[in-house]
Amino acid sequence: MLVPVVSINNRGLEAKYGYLFKNFLKVLDIDLNIAKIGAYIKGKYSIKTPDALQIACAKKAGCDEFLTADAGIDKINEIKIKIIK
Repeated sequence: MLVPVVSINNRGLEAKYGYLFKNFLKVLDIDLNIAKIGAYIKGKYSIKTPDALQIACAKKAGCDEFLTADAGIDKINEIKIKIIK
């Protein structure tokens, strides 16, 4: 989420994302359990490691849905994927 914002060097937008992360999102550390779930998802669906780890974190956090702009991961069955535009 942050890479496009940081790469354009827009400090105002970066601050808004910081506010979003701090106040509305739960950020998890990647522990061994999450790494194993991510490895399983990556192996099963052949998706990128960061995507697999994000989905693993969502599952570990008990999320019902995973929101993404990446239509390439809509094949995941372990959690409901919602593509946003």
